[in-house]
Amino acid sequence: DFVPAVARIAHSSGPWPPCIWQVETDRGPATVTIDSEDDVRRLDRHRVLISDSSGLRFLIPDVRRLDASSLRHLRRLL
Repeated sequence: DFVPAVARIAHSSGPWPPCIWQVETDRGPATVTIDSEDDVRRLDRHRVLISDSSGLRFLIPDVRRLDASSLRHLRRLL
């Protein structure tokens, strides 16, 4: 499976869906379009799976490793 790991959420077009995130992944920069809060879900206590509008999936393997700004964007949707 091609599931890039998100290291940082660099920018969000808005606080609530629909919104567009500019993220940094282990495969390089990417744009993620989030249509609803259901597109961001916890897999367990520290892992989060993001599904964008085009069907691509992105993994945050450990939310504890995100910087404060990235965590702020993510918490709005969890």
